[in-house]
Amino acid sequence: MIKMKIEKFKIEYYDEVVELWRKAGIEIISSDMVDEVMRVLNRNPDLFLIGKLHEKVISVVIGAFDGRRGYVHHLAVDPDYQKLGFGKTIMDALIEQFRTKNIQKVHLFIEKS
Repeated sequence: MIKMKIEKFKIEYYDEVVELWRKAGIEIISSDMVDEVMRVLNRNPDLFLIGKLHEKVISVVIGAFDGRRGYVHHLAVDPDYQKLGFGKTIMDALIEQFRTKNIQKVHLFIEKS
């Protein structure tokens, strides 16, 4: 099995992540611009994760915490790497981060594209 490395998102990955979102079919809107992404990153630095394979970002998930509940946004896996368990792997890593923060309820929204 191929092992994906999970890392915390850093702003230098922004362009690569936006391209991955587009490739995965996520519509990029104003809240996905670099300033808004920085705001999310500053509030939830441990919950914004990327998955890398051979130094290429192949998965991403934004987790957020409002003080009461956890939220999952913009989960994406590069279509070339889908159905190989990478989505589960990055979600498991995010769930573990939620657990370390004692977040007991998480909301995941799925949008039809």
